[in-house]
Amino acid sequence: MSIIEVVQYVLITNPLARSDDMRLIYDVYKVYYPNIDTLEFKSIMYYHKKLELPSIASIIRYRRVIQREYPELEACDKVKEARSDLEAEYHLKFKK
Repeated sequence: MSIIEVVQYVLITNPLARSDDMRLIYDVYKVYYPNIDTLEFKSIMYYHKKLELPSIASIIRYRRVIQREYPELEACDKVKEARSDLEAEYHLKFKK
């Protein structure tokens, strides 16, 4: 499965992951490396390439793409509002 397929699978099967990127990352990593619970956090972060885990940025980027395309997989309203506020703040701060 490709990264985008795994992210979409997790968003479909775990509604809590739609509103929580850390939960989403964990669940995606669990698909790629089912024994991830046996590793220390430091090992996961240091050796994610060796473990063939996708980058956190890629997971979040694909979550955005999927949630834009499939509204039924969006986050809860509170989280959507917070994400929208952060995006607006970013655009104001870095406006050209």
